[in-house]
This record gives sequence, C-alpha cells and structure tokens, in this order.
Amino acid sequence: MKRLRVLILPLTLAVMLLAGCGQQPTASSEKATQKSEKTATDTAKYEDTSVQILNGDVFQTDDGSKAIRVHLKYTNNSSDGMYLSESFAIKAFQNDKELEDITDVNETADVGDSAQNIKEVKDGASVNGSYVFKLSDDSEVEVRVCTPTADEDVLAKKAFTN
Repeated sequence: MKRLRVLILPLTLAVMLLAGCGQQPTASSEKATQKSEKTATDTAKYEDTSVQILNGDVFQTDDGSKAIRVHLKYTNNSSDGMYLSESFAIKAFQNDKELEDITDVNETADVGDSAQNIKEVKDGASVNGSYVFKLSDDSEVEVRVCTPTADEDVLAKKAFTN
C-alpha cells in the first residue's frame, strides 16, 4: 500500500504539471504582460512624490571629459518633508552600461541646480534638481527614474542624443 502511494503521488503531480502547460493565458495574465511591456513615460510617481525628466545638456567637465546634466522637476504632495535624492534612484545608461554619477550637490547655482536634490520639499511644493553623469561615448543616453528600493523598478525613462 505504501509503495502504491509513493508511485501515485509523483504521477499525479506530473499529470497536473503537464495539464497546466497547455492552458491558454487568462485575460488577467495577458493584461499583466501588456502592462509590463508598456513604454515608461518621462514622469514617475512613487508614494506621495513625483519627478519629471525635463531635459538634458551635454557639457565638458574640468578634466576634459564629456558629461550630461539631466534636469528634473520634483514634487512632494505629503506634509512630511522629503528630498529628491531619497525619493527616487536616478540612473543613466549608454549601450546598456550604467554611467558614473558625478553629481555634486555643492555646485554653484550658475553651474546647475543639483543642490536642490537635497532641499526639503513638502505640502505640494516642487523644486528643479539635476543629476550629472559622465559619458562613455557619443551614443544615446537613457535616463531612468527608479524606486528607491533594492529592486529599483523603473518608473520613468527618457532618451537623449548627443
């Protein structure tokens, strides 16, 4: 009797597995696939905050290398003070390789607005901030706004050509 049970259980599981493989996708699984395949917009929302990728400008750094400064508009609709730098992970890529973030939040206002990345924002207020990335070549740059979590899910993206 025990031997029969030992044989029946794996056979039952195998039949169930094979039967499941032939099923047609349900409407909900098709919708989930379509949603994940949608192209992200240039505006990301996470909890009570949002950020919009505005534009990017390429410039030459003091050491002669090329960089791109990406300008963002950050809004916090919460009464709790938040910062752009903690609300989203901002990344840039060229040829599917992540670029080095060389943002300096101590830069002077005539150079850029990266100091705004660490300015407290609350009650529906907005600030314009920026991130700077060192370019590896002249190819297209894709900027991604990701969740500030370990998963870093992409919430928004925008491409820039040099």
